[in-house]
Amino acid sequence: GYCVGITAGAMEVQEEYEDLYISISLTQKGYEKKEEVLDIVMAFVNEIRSCDLHRAYNDYQRRQEVEFDYDEQHAGVDYAKLLANKVLRVDCEGSLLARSQILHAFDKEVMDKVSHYLDPAMAIVTMLANEEGVANNKYEEWFDLHYSSSPIDEKTRQKWSKIRTSDISPLLHLPIKNDFAPSHFDIVTTQVDGEEKKADSWWWYKQPIKLEAS
Repeated sequence: GYCVGITAGAMEVQEEYEDLYISISLTQKGYEKKEEVLDIVMAFVNEIRSCDLHRAYNDYQRRQEVEFDYDEQHAGVDYAKLLANKVLRVDCEGSLLARSQILHAFDKEVMDKVSHYLDPAMAIVTMLANEEGVANNKYEEWFDLHYSSSPIDEKTRQKWSKIRTSDISPLLHLPIKNDFAPSHFDIVTTQVDGEEKKADSWWWYKQPIKLEAS
């Protein structure tokens, strides 16, 4: 395989916000094929930009609401820790309800802006590896770190902006629509109420004709 782990999503670090952060732990084989791996990643980003964002947004919102509504109760101190670093930013006189994410109604204008910023031509790529023989042209004094940095050539950026998963393999595609994502948990009977069935059994009895004495 090319990798042993991958994480992706939006990330907020102090005052900076990244619309899409992707981290991949490559194997040695994956590192040797890093250009191919980058092509696959950029192809999937382009698929996301061109998919039905409204449907994907609603599916994700529904999953988040279910997780929040049915999350197990935690100790009060856990909620206090969660709110401690946020309460100074919120002007509130009443109670606060905390959750990891609060999704509002779908806004096409906002999503179009996000999609614009996800252009692979605007990507920043960082490689961490114990590779010898690489000429370093930068030095970070605070971390005592030598590293190299160079711009991505225009030809590569243009390729990343246009590449699609179908250009690489027909086996690569986004997940199909999840028709089984729950939207509510109301108790629904599997049987239709009908006329109550009358009893069809009877008690039979007979008076004893013999008197037993002891």
